[in-house]
Amino acid sequence: GVQRITAVLTELDPKGRGFYEQRSKNYLRELDSLTGVLRELVKGVKNRKFVGMHSSWPYFCRAFGLEMVATVEPLPGQEPSAKDMAELVKRMRSDSVRVIVIEPQQNPDLAATLAKETGARVVRLCQFNGVLPETGSYLQLLDYNVRTLVAALNPNPHRSGQESE
Repeated sequence: GVQRITAVLTELDPKGRGFYEQRSKNYLRELDSLTGVLRELVKGVKNRKFVGMHSSWPYFCRAFGLEMVATVEPLPGQEPSAKDMAELVKRMRSDSVRVIVIEPQQNPDLAATLAKETGARVVRLCQFNGVLPETGSYLQLLDYNVRTLVAALNPNPHRSGQESE
């Protein structure tokens, strides 16, 4: 991503090559540093399992050692049947899943119902920066998502970043 953007900018503006390459190096250094800090935070969490509304978190999970064990919606935007919900409740209990992740554009009602059935917490994460005030840049988005999820996965109920719906 960053290297490709740098290459395109350099192609469009060859005189700015040094500037673009330096900015690219600085950004990648910041990203690497932040990713290291966030991975260390996740290492402190014993149970890293959560349920998502739909399958939109595979790269995030892989990058930070998290596990999305199931989704609420069988397909994006498709509500689960009563049987689907019952199976999900059973799965969450058997896998000790304590967190349900929703996104800002999603209706929280299904997640709230599931949370009542299982005792799980509902947290709102973002796929795109700028959707929530705390996510103005990509680095802020990563920081917000990881810290919010870690706070919810942590059994201490007084941590910030949690949402109870």
